[in-house]
Parts: sequence; C-alpha cells; structure tokens
Amino acid sequence: MSTSETSLSKKIQSPTLTKNQKIVLDLLENSSEPLKAYSILASLQKEGLKSPLQVYRALDKLVELGKSIKLKAKIPLLFAITRIVQILAILYLPFVKNVKMSERLKMPNFSRALAN
Repeated sequence: MSTSETSLSKKIQSPTLTKNQKIVLDLLENSSEPLKAYSILASLQKEGLKSPLQVYRALDKLVELGKSIKLKAKIPLLFAITRIVQILAILYLPFVKNVKMSERLKMPNFSRALAN
C-alpha cells in the first residue's frame, strides 16, 4: 500500500471534526453534567454558533461517531437524584471517622453525556 493510500484510509477511519463539532465536543468533555442543546447554544454563542440547528447537527454527528451519547428524557432525572444523594453523603461524611476528604469529594464524570 502506498503512502497516499495509507493516509486516505486513515482519513476514512478517523473523520475530522468540523469547527462546530470540535467546540461542542470540548464543552461536553469539560462539563460535569449532561447538557441540553439550548444550554450548549447559550454557552457557545460567543464561539460563533448562532442557531439551534448548528448545535443539533454537531450533536448528531458526535453521537454517530461515538464521541457522545444521547440521553432519553428520564435519564437527567436519574442524574439529578444521584447528585442529591452524593451531596447528602458529603454532608454526612464529616460525622464518619476514618474517611479521607478526597473520597468525600469524588463525583462521577458525565462529560460525554448530553440531554435532549
């Protein structure tokens, strides 16, 4: 296989992301909770995203590429309940001996999740 054929097959295997897809993915990766499309739009308007359609297209492509997941409407409620339980546990832990502070503050990372 020639060098040009090798580089072509790499491009086919790992598609490059558009500017919008990159900035949406970056926001999702740096978020500690699932994000809705309109929240993403509000956060990224300074980056050049102007319409919900741009966000939805970027999200659809990221889901298609396996770089993000799409949550159903009931899933964010599960995350909210989980967060409440975590906060209650953190409030309770000071009363428990032999628990390190670093263990008290551990939170799950929802960076690849987004809500519809």
